[in-house]
Amino acid sequence: SATSVSHPKNLGFMSRLGWWGYGMYHPMGFNQFLDGLKRLGTGAMELHVMHLKSIGALCARALSYECCEFEIVDEVSNDKIYHLYNQATEIWTNLHAQLANRCRKLNK
Repeated sequence: SATSVSHPKNLGFMSRLGWWGYGMYHPMGFNQFLDGLKRLGTGAMELHVMHLKSIGALCARALSYECCEFEIVDEVSNDKIYHLYNQATEIWTNLHAQLANRCRKLNK
């Protein structure tokens, strides 16, 4: 994650995004938002940061991939693991579709 969100309290300056305050999901303010992130844990924080980056609300200019190496390994030697992975991706794909569908229904 970016340095500005290394700790959830550092998100306090982002009030303009409308995640807390009157008429929002966290009407009691930033502390209610912060308590929610703390309760949900690091995974929720990481997902939140990924969302911020994807919508352009957060730019981590200090982070770089310079001198990093990545290798894509497209081979699983164990058939059991191969099938387990495929089942897991199917579950996540279905879950994502169901969540998106419910969000659309809530926003109507």
